[in-house]
Amino acid sequence: TTTTTTTTVNGTRQAEVAAGCGGSSGGRKEMRRVVYRGKSRTFDLQHAFAPNSEHGFRVAVSSRAGLGPWSPITRIAIPGPAFTWNSRVSHRQVRISDDNLTAGIGSNRFWVTVGADTVLDKGCHYWECVLRQYGEASRNWKVVVGVVSAKVAPSVWKRDKATLGIARHGMGAPSWGYVTAQGKKVSSVSTSSWGSDYASNGQHGRCVEGDTVGVLLDLDIGTLEFYHNGSSLGIAFDNVTMPVIPAISFYHDKAVELRFAPPPLL
Repeated sequence: TTTTTTTTVNGTRQAEVAAGCGGSSGGRKEMRRVVYRGKSRTFDLQHAFAPNSEHGFRVAVSSRAGLGPWSPITRIAIPGPAFTWNSRVSHRQVRISDDNLTAGIGSNRFWVTVGADTVLDKGCHYWECVLRQYGEASRNWKVVVGVVSAKVAPSVWKRDKATLGIARHGMGAPSWGYVTAQGKKVSSVSTSSWGSDYASNGQHGRCVEGDTVGVLLDLDIGTLEFYHNGSSLGIAFDNVTMPVIPAISFYHDKAVELRFAPPPLL
């Protein structure tokens, strides 16, 4: 979906627009950046915002006397979907259905990974993974939701046991993920808890069938934040390097649906 945002400013010498995106465990974040500066009375911002994102939009006018006051902030939502699951970057046993929005795996006994049909290299992005089928009860990871470096070799996607966040049987490239069954983050070979509420609630972030995992990726500052059923778990990583591909890893009777909406307001 292409969205065009056009603003008209009368009697100006210069206009500036700032947009914020994202969220944080302590409240809504406003990470402002200038997306237009010039003398035109109209300007098209359709290429300034990532699909499926929400932004604050404001304008200021400058003259020889200096910069005038900013206008009130207007919220704008850029629609999605931004991407779908891609059979070309998935294991041969992954089943992709529902207009490529649902990825599933049958009764196999090893981990597999599926990626999206897009490479993200800038901006702020939010998507959700709904755990439609969660399989047998166990203490394993079940589903890992996250991103992997776009430098991953094409053959890795087809390999048995390829898993986000694991070195030995991993993706052969940096990856960052959320272990849904444990409520922990994973990168390289270790898992750890994060978020201010984890210590006081042993079930914090641990998912069951039907739960929704939100992913907020801000490539302007390299952060990755996860949500559990609409509640932020806090920023899990602040070292994400672009470009990356959204991905999930799972095994044995799982199905995950992609869903797109603006990030939850905090």
